[in-house]
Amino acid sequence: MEEPLTIVIIEDEEPHFQLMKRAILKEFPGSSVQHFEEASSCFQEIEVLHPDVIMVDYLMPGMNGIEFLEALQAGGKDIPVIMITGQGDEGIAVKAMKLGASDYLVKSSDFFSLVPRIIEKVMRERELKNSLRETEKRFRDLAESTSDWIWEVDMEGKYTYSNPMVQKITGYTSEEILQKHFYDLFSQKEKEAQRRLAFQVMREGKPLTSFVNRVVHKEGRELILETSGVPIFGSSGELKGYRGIDRDITRRKKTEEALRESEERFRNIYEASPIGIELYDASGDLIDLNEASLKIFGISDPPQLQKVNLFEDPNLPAGLVKTLQEGKSVRYEIPFDFDKIKEMNFFESSKSGIIHIDVLITPMHEGDHISEYLVQIQDITHRKRAEEALKISHRFLEIANKNLQMSVMLKEFVHELRHYTGCSAAGIRILNQDGSIPYQAYDGFSPGFFEEENLLSIHSHRCMCTTVIQGKTEPHLPHYTPGGSLYINGTTRFLSGLTEEERKFTRNKCNEFGYESVVLIPIRMENSILGLIHIADHRENVIPFEMVEVLEGVAMGLGTAIQRVRTRDELRKAHDELELRVQARTRELAHTNQLLIEEIEERKKVEEALRQSSEKLKLFAYSVMHDLKSPAIGIHGLTKLLQKHYAHKLDERGKHYCEQILKAAELNSALVEKINIYIASKEAPLQIEKFYFKEFLKMIREEFTERLADRHILWIEPDRDIEVMVDRLSFLRVFRNFIDNAMKYGGKELSEIQIGYEESQDFHTFSVRDNGVGIRKEDCEKIFGLFKRHSSSKGVAGTGLGLSIVREIAERHGGKVWAEPGPEAGTTFYISIPKVNPGNSFQPTP
Repeated sequence: MEEPLTIVIIEDEEPHFQLMKRAILKEFPGSSVQHFEEASSCFQEIEVLHPDVIMVDYLMPGMNGIEFLEALQAGGKDIPVIMITGQGDEGIAVKAMKLGASDYLVKSSDFFSLVPRIIEKVMRERELKNSLRETEKRFRDLAESTSDWIWEVDMEGKYTYSNPMVQKITGYTSEEILQKHFYDLFSQKEKEAQRRLAFQVMREGKPLTSFVNRVVHKEGRELILETSGVPIFGSSGELKGYRGIDRDITRRKKTEEALRESEERFRNIYEASPIGIELYDASGDLIDLNEASLKIFGISDPPQLQKVNLFEDPNLPAGLVKTLQEGKSVRYEIPFDFDKIKEMNFFESSKSGIIHIDVLITPMHEGDHISEYLVQIQDITHRKRAEEALKISHRFLEIANKNLQMSVMLKEFVHELRHYTGCSAAGIRILNQDGSIPYQAYDGFSPGFFEEENLLSIHSHRCMCTTVIQGKTEPHLPHYTPGGSLYINGTTRFLSGLTEEERKFTRNKCNEFGYESVVLIPIRMENSILGLIHIADHRENVIPFEMVEVLEGVAMGLGTAIQRVRTRDELRKAHDELELRVQARTRELAHTNQLLIEEIEERKKVEEALRQSSEKLKLFAYSVMHDLKSPAIGIHGLTKLLQKHYAHKLDERGKHYCEQILKAAELNSALVEKINIYIASKEAPLQIEKFYFKEFLKMIREEFTERLADRHILWIEPDRDIEVMVDRLSFLRVFRNFIDNAMKYGGKELSEIQIGYEESQDFHTFSVRDNGVGIRKEDCEKIFGLFKRHSSSKGVAGTGLGLSIVREIAERHGGKVWAEPGPEAGTTFYISIPKVNPGNSFQPTP
């Protein structure tokens, strides 16, 4: 728009208004955007503001958007209004449009980008509407002061008479029109066809009645005329021509076409809507419904619904019929029972069981009477199941977080498993070091079944339990899930479908003891399987797949809880052992008071260390590294001496063994050093300083110059220089790791390493891209874990700690690190660092 606008926004949420205002001023700079938190206060100020357009949220305190529209209409205010509705409020939008709203806008993900467009659209329609009003006034004046165009033509179709009204209709004066044939007014496209048709009627001497034809005005625009005429006969009865009247029906035809297009548009919206929409008459009889509604209720034969009545729906909550008949809207969520519907012969459906639906019923009024009921339906079954799963997961999480002994915790888990599943038996089996998988807790299994199954071992038995606990499932086969679980809802049917060879892989014990529904879920801790959850019932079809998915999540939490209890028990054991050592040391030093005092002080230090688990773990880690490094150095030295002095006495295999020992010792030393760096990256304070990226890249490039030259690898870096605030030493470690990884694992294909840089408003983002072997997308996150290495690292020395250190550095700076595979080959590693105050938000890991 060329001129600034005055825009009023009625919105009770200030942040929402500010975002809308920002979007509007970006598109319409200089415009005035006024804010009202209530529609009633805006209504009082309209005469002062003279707004060009008003945007009003339907859900407002006091006067809502529909009431505001009604007040505007009652007050005779002709101002464009855009109604803002939420998702699923299409009924409100339809009602607003009926009340004279110019358009409506749904609050969706692209809402703020659509605000300027809808304003521009409404304003253009406003201009067109004003223009149309002026045109209507012109034609109204003509209609009031003149009659239709009256004409006569001869048998050649040439005008022989025309009244002055022709000029006002076609633009031609009477003198000009008398020089033309009637078909000269037709468009070039239709001229020949219309001429032939008209002459055919004229030759037959038939009257013309309401003949609709399109002609071209003198100014070039199209006119639609309704022509009526009668033949003119001479005194001898010969046909001399035609006399008739042309009436301009252009506006009527255009309006009819616009109405058809509008109806088609709303019909398309109605049919394409993902929300089920149904329309009932005032008596509650079904009039129409869209495709989404048919899908929700599994209906393939719509004609059968002619007998459906809204007020007879057995799923309609009690008391709502009266509310609806009083003209009030209702909204409710209910479980919809298809079996109940079938029992009452309400309608035929391909579905069974229960779904959950969200229903909004809105009475549609004509004057003081209800004319129809608009029903909007959404299937919320998945949401309800997710809520139920979340509730169950929280309950299991509460159990896992209790400070319980292992046996007590597992018993509570088993009790909750039986309660949640409704099954007759549940148990938890834990894998021992000897391969046995006894029940650590169980409830409901018969004594005979327990005695046989409790002796199960992965080394001596072949059955479903051992398959699941060893992670040897095949998810593409029936009864297995992608999470590695097995669930069967009819063991008798299952076994009957197996061959004799396939039966060898199962002991059939569940079926022998009458259990028809069985589920086995692995208890995982990271990549290890600690045991499994075993649930069984004598009934068929008790355990749906959705329940198995929830239980898989429960099993992961259980694995964490088991590992935590084990760790706590190990720490308690270590604490007890340490306590005994302290006591023994105290007794040994009891002969001297000074030594006793020193021992007491030492004991206080130990007790303090025990209270601070993070310090203890850190000291323990350093101690382990020291103990690992010293033997490694000794082994390395002795092996070097062995090679030096006795190489001539060793055969090739012996020399090979020496080389392998040297490599193992070097790898052990490198691992210790990497652990040192990893701990330092977590604990050492950051020294944030300013440096320039070009200077930094020069240091890195010089460090790798020889290796790059030896392998003929092209080095590419950005031309621009960037000023960065980071810990310099940490940043060097990041780029060394990225570049070293590219050269180690890039393979023979590696010929290029490119350093990249991008920036956003808040972050610097640096990248290292190579064109080597690359990694799979699913491995991009795993490689940043502790001691995780890519499959391409086989045969390449490494510890699996480098990228863990990089992640720690990025997080301590308040940023993040990630990897992406190339489109065809290669890998790109990214690290983002905040531009302002990097590291300030970092909280060290205890």
